[in-house]
Amino acid sequence: MHYESIAIPLNPEKDLYGKLLFHTGRFRRLLGYRGLGAFHCVADIATDDTNSWFVRYLPQGLNLGDPGSRDAAIHALQACIPHATILPIGLDRLVPGDVHAPGPWTVTARERWQDKDVYCFDLAIHGADSTLRERWEGLRLRRVAVASRQLWVVPLLLTYLERSLRERIPSAAITIALVCGAEDDRQSRADSAMHRVLGKDAKIATRSDGKPVTDGEMTVSVAHSGEFTLAVAGTAPLACDLEKIVERTEAIWNGLLGEERHALARWISQQNGEAIEVTATRVWAAIECLKKSGLPPNVPLTLQNDDAGWVLFDAGKSIIATYRADFDTITPPRIFAVLS
Repeated sequence: MHYESIAIPLNPEKDLYGKLLFHTGRFRRLLGYRGLGAFHCVADIATDDTNSWFVRYLPQGLNLGDPGSRDAAIHALQACIPHATILPIGLDRLVPGDVHAPGPWTVTARERWQDKDVYCFDLAIHGADSTLRERWEGLRLRRVAVASRQLWVVPLLLTYLERSLRERIPSAAITIALVCGAEDDRQSRADSAMHRVLGKDAKIATRSDGKPVTDGEMTVSVAHSGEFTLAVAGTAPLACDLEKIVERTEAIWNGLLGEERHALARWISQQNGEAIEVTATRVWAAIECLKKSGLPPNVPLTLQNDDAGWVLFDAGKSIIATYRADFDTITPPRIFAVLS
């Protein structure tokens, strides 16, 4: 398994431990991530300065290597599934290498399959000198609890969005990137986001209407909102939008959405209890997705599903998924919308 190494702005001590991860002391060993997605990760694991694992009258040697680092290798997978608590339930095969390979260690993992609340990963642990310490094949983990709704940090939000879209729209094999930077540097952010979802060597052109196109089978779509740029890519036709949630008068919403879709936003608000500015922004983002996809903007929108912060619309043969995200340090909240 090989992934391009990019420093991920995720602080395990601040963003994972004490929230998604309950571990303390010598088991609190995640240093950071070099790569992170909904279905893979590359993370660094710290060495342990504690010399004693056993009572003082027993030998202190660790014939199978540092056990706390193995626990941390499992912790690393939690960032791929940030909306649930996962615990290990089985392993098909452990292939040993040099169990005393020096730390800090690097764990590289990829999900093999998911079956409802069970996830299966393959992972490898390497030492600081790149020596293989061990390889785990078929590590199975079970979702034992759903995490409470949280204020998101960007890396965890991305893994959540990508995984949730796959669960809600199984046919949508979509990759997502979200870049945060200066508001006046849209093009640079767009280039960065598109290459993250398409690969650094992807060739991207821009049509006369501003829509990005690739020279291969992949479709890409980009949206901007303040300091954020969102990019989504997949093999099927798709589109995305990103909008701030702000209060507007009824007259302004009516002008933006039209009477029929404004009525839809009011009806959703009555059904799920969200403020009208939230549901109206969902509908607005859905309309923008229709425009970007080339579908007629008057395609009927009908509510398909509403759960866990998600509202899904049917739009002809397409589905538009919208999600409200509240951030830990950034305001206002945003609506993310993806058409597939």
